[in-house]
Amino acid sequence: MDKRYCHCEPRRGEAIFSEGIVSYSFSFNKFLDQMSTVLISSKKKLGGKSTSVKGLLAMTVSFVVLISLVCTSCEKQAEKRHYVEIVSKAPEIPVSTVDPHAGIPGFEQMRQGMMQGTSAMPEGIVPPGPAVELAWDLPSGWTESPNKSSMRLATFTAGSGEGSIECSIVSLGGMAGGVKENIRRWMWQVNIAEISDAKFDEFIAQQEQITTLGKFATTIIDLTQLQSNADNSNPSIIAAILILDDKTVFIKMTGKRAVLIAHRQKFEALCKSLRYDQ
Repeated sequence: MDKRYCHCEPRRGEAIFSEGIVSYSFSFNKFLDQMSTVLISSKKKLGGKSTSVKGLLAMTVSFVVLISLVCTSCEKQAEKRHYVEIVSKAPEIPVSTVDPHAGIPGFEQMRQGMMQGTSAMPEGIVPPGPAVELAWDLPSGWTESPNKSSMRLATFTAGSGEGSIECSIVSLGGMAGGVKENIRRWMWQVNIAEISDAKFDEFIAQQEQITTLGKFATTIIDLTQLQSNADNSNPSIIAAILILDDKTVFIKMTGKRAVLIAHRQKFEALCKSLRYDQ
C-alpha cells in the first residue's frame, strides 16, 4: 500500500474567517469629525431631531467596520490543506495455464475472462478428452520432446533459433468448440486481422482435406495463406483437425511463417501417418 501527499486549495466560495483586527489607513476620530460636519449641515437644512450626531455616526461606522471585517476575512487567501491519499495496488491478473497449442472452445468467453482477471473456467470449456492411443511416424529431422502439459499427447521440435518449429498433438473431449471458433482463436494468437464471414468461409472451403493411415478424415488449416511474403518473419500456424467419435484431435505447428512453409510437407506426412496404436 502506497501513500501519496497532495496540497489542495479550498473550493471557490468557501468563506474562512480570519482572526485579528483590521487596520485602517485613516484616523477614526478624524473621520467622525468630517462626517459630523456633513450631518450638521444636513440637519439644519432638514430641521432634524436632537439625536446625537456623533452617536449616530458611531453606530453607522461600527456597522461599516463589521461589514469590512467580514468582507476582508472572506477575501483573505486561505491556507493550503494537506491530505494523505492511500493507494492500493490493483489485483494481478492470473496467468493462464491453457496450452496455446490446444483447441479450446468458448474462446471469446475465455479471452474476456482473462481480461477481467476471472480465474474460473468459462461455461462451455471442456477438459481434455478421453485418453486416445495414437501412433505416428516421426518425420526426418524432427525430434520428439517432453510434453509441456498433460493436455498433449506428443510434442515435436525441429531446427533452432529463428529457424525452429514446434508441433504438438492434443486431444479434447467432444467437438472442442468447433472448427471455426478454433481457427479464429489461432488467427488472434498470431495477430492475423479478422476477415468477413464470407471470406472466412471461403478460406475454410479452400483448405486441404486428407485421410490418414487410420482412416481419419482430417482438415489441414494453413494460416500462412492469410499472410503475405512481408510476414515471413512473423509467427504463423499450420494445423490439422481430426474429429473422432467422442473427441477432437489437434495437430498444430508453430513458428516463423517462412520456416513453417518449408516444413509443411513433413507436417502433412505426420498427419497422414496418424492411426490407432495397435
